[in-house]
Amino acid sequence: MGYSGPVFENDYQTAVVRANLAAIAFGPKAVRRDETLFNDLRNMTLTRDEGAPIKVSEAQIAKFRERKDIAKLRDEIQHTTDKLEKSRLRGQISSILETCKRLQLEQDRQAYFKEADRLRLQGLEPTPTPGMGGPGIAAPVAACLSRWRP
Repeated sequence: MGYSGPVFENDYQTAVVRANLAAIAFGPKAVRRDETLFNDLRNMTLTRDEGAPIKVSEAQIAKFRERKDIAKLRDEIQHTTDKLEKSRLRGQISSILETCKRLQLEQDRQAYFKEADRLRLQGLEPTPTPGMGGPGIAAPVAACLSRWRP
């Protein structure tokens, strides 16, 4: 869902990224070369690392679907004739799956960043791991920013 410019700037975008403080201090001519950088910063959706997991793998989701509690709920759906009860049980399955995915993604991201921090302390850059969710749409911007040095 997209928001209009003013709604986005007032409610979602931080003032730190919104304002180019050098342009305010030294005038727009002095910082025109940074215009692309600040446009990329305004539009960036990843916050820290291009290779960080952004979704749970299909293999992990398949494991969640094999859980005993979900199998039991599916069995209950098969044995009930009440439409409202079936709907409630499906909602419960959906809720369990979403919770599992959210917790797994959080765990995967924590593990990735812990390893990334360890590698960076050694002067190495982490490489994206296949199946970890992969880079998102803003990966090229994140890659550019991670290499950019003032």
